[in-house]
Amino acid sequence: MLSFFRSMAKSKVLAVLLGVPLLAGLLTIGSVRADLGNVFARDAVITAGSRVYTSADFKREFESYRRESQQQGQPITAEDAVAQGLDQRMLGAFAERESMSQMLHKLGVWPSDKLVVEQIAKIKAFFDPISGKFDQKTYIARLQENGLTPATFEKNLRDEVAFNHFASGVAAGLRAPRLYGSLVGAFGFEVHNLSLFAINPKILGEEPKPTDADLLKIMKANAAALTDPETRTLTLVRFSAQQIAPTVTADPAEVKKRYDFRKDTLSSQEARSLVQISVKTPQQAAEVAAQLRKGYDPTAVAKSVGSDPLNYANAIKTSIADPKVADVAFALPAGAVSDPIQGQLGLAVVKVLKVTPGHTVSFEDAKAQIEQEVKAAAAADKANDQAQKFEEAHEKGSTLAEAAKAAGAAPVQVGPVSSQGNDADGKPSGLSPRLLKEAFALPQGGETDAVQDSKGEYFAVRVDKIIPPALPTLDKVRPRLTEFFLQQEMSKRLDAKLNELSARVKKGESLDAVAQSVGSAVTHLSITRTQAQQSRNLRPEQVNQIFAAKTGEVFATGAVVARIDSITPPPAGVIAATLPGGQVQMSRGIFEEMQQEGRAWAKTQVKPKINITLARQAIGVQPSDGKGAAGAPLGKTQ
Repeated sequence: MLSFFRSMAKSKVLAVLLGVPLLAGLLTIGSVRADLGNVFARDAVITAGSRVYTSADFKREFESYRRESQQQGQPITAEDAVAQGLDQRMLGAFAERESMSQMLHKLGVWPSDKLVVEQIAKIKAFFDPISGKFDQKTYIARLQENGLTPATFEKNLRDEVAFNHFASGVAAGLRAPRLYGSLVGAFGFEVHNLSLFAINPKILGEEPKPTDADLLKIMKANAAALTDPETRTLTLVRFSAQQIAPTVTADPAEVKKRYDFRKDTLSSQEARSLVQISVKTPQQAAEVAAQLRKGYDPTAVAKSVGSDPLNYANAIKTSIADPKVADVAFALPAGAVSDPIQGQLGLAVVKVLKVTPGHTVSFEDAKAQIEQEVKAAAAADKANDQAQKFEEAHEKGSTLAEAAKAAGAAPVQVGPVSSQGNDADGKPSGLSPRLLKEAFALPQGGETDAVQDSKGEYFAVRVDKIIPPALPTLDKVRPRLTEFFLQQEMSKRLDAKLNELSARVKKGESLDAVAQSVGSAVTHLSITRTQAQQSRNLRPEQVNQIFAAKTGEVFATGAVVARIDSITPPPAGVIAATLPGGQVQMSRGIFEEMQQEGRAWAKTQVKPKINITLARQAIGVQPSDGKGAAGAPLGKTQ
């Protein structure tokens, strides 16, 4: 969870476009930044100098976090987030990020329009699949799908590039002293020599048998955790394209029509990977071509003439920026270097690195796929028709069951089920989040109209019965409570025995004698921190105990009584072998600390303000305590 916040604090480049970096539209670059402050001045969740982070921004990033939690099997509602303080932590991270961007802008670390254009020229995300060129309609549509505008998109990209350039500058040449690298080796490979013995659980006696009074006491102390949540029994009607699809036959004429329409997009054009080097004179062009033919590195060759190589990876012909360069490049075989090319954008030389032949998909090859698409579309239409018939009958006063019959669907009984979608045994019921949300918003006896769950999937639900939260019966949770009781009691016995045995050793009795008195034998162990951290048999707290203890110290950990006999530094050769890696590790750690301190410094300088009330309203939560006034300083708003 915290790593998610940190990642969002470092970057706004969320994976909203299937992994494509955040970009700005060619037609919007430089046209909207000056107006951002005025446009959103009244909608400021975070204000960091001249920068404004709006409620729409917060809602988008909050929903991104919710989707990630859902995918990890940890669904969370907006109300849960507020109750746990997650919204405040997110706002704190975002405020630091905005403050850092504000300071970078003031310091003049700001990418130019030209740099943004160069970035766009290398990306295919907004290209038309037929022409292979940038398409404004595709660009706008992709942004709208993800709740973004060109202005927001460009702003985010510029922030990202600015911070990356700043971080690269800070990291360049950053190298921890060699002494720091040696400390890593000395710390990680210091040897702790122990003598220890384990306790046989049999000496703790027979397991106690809890009485009902013991279990009820535990139940009372843990009532909140044991209470069963509110559940509901439901009557559900589905209109599902997925269920209808197997009964649908694809129209051959429609299949052929779709193939003809999509033939070009289904097929792949010839693609090439190549490097293009721009030059100023024909003499430079000849020199570059000669060096490339000798196998010299294109980057080094480009640098020798004061240029940067332009790399195209698996690009189709129409995606090459200069058409004349494209004509020559696509006429050469793999590995070939062109003669000087006088292109529309200047003089250049190209080397073809790889050729991927095009492939035309035949009707027979695509038939099965398109048939499935046609069947899915027909099934979606049928599901929609069913949902409309249900809606018409329901609006005329028919009950859910009557309206379902009119639509040709059969109601089913579901539940009891909780708002998280679990059945009485705690197992997932398979109901969607949208369905659960609708069902738990109704009173007992309430019914929904037809609700679209996803494309081609509709449902209507009735709440038959609401079962309020309640403690389960003792018999239902007896196994869990008994297990808890036994663990608790045996743990107390073990701790008492360990303390007793440790005390005997501390008073001067030999470790061997104490071990023999409980039927155990002393063993000896030599271990380094590196080995201990990699061990599956040692818990982190045990590792901390072992390496925090001094020579001669006796301590108990787990089911073991141990004594540190000696601590031996690693040999010089081990330290020398680990020095390079340790130096890199320390350098990386210093850089990460510098980033954190830089953000903290930026926050101190900018003094960002947050409006937590507006943030909570953006995610659908109305604060009831009056806290979080607009413009409250960061860190003081609760």
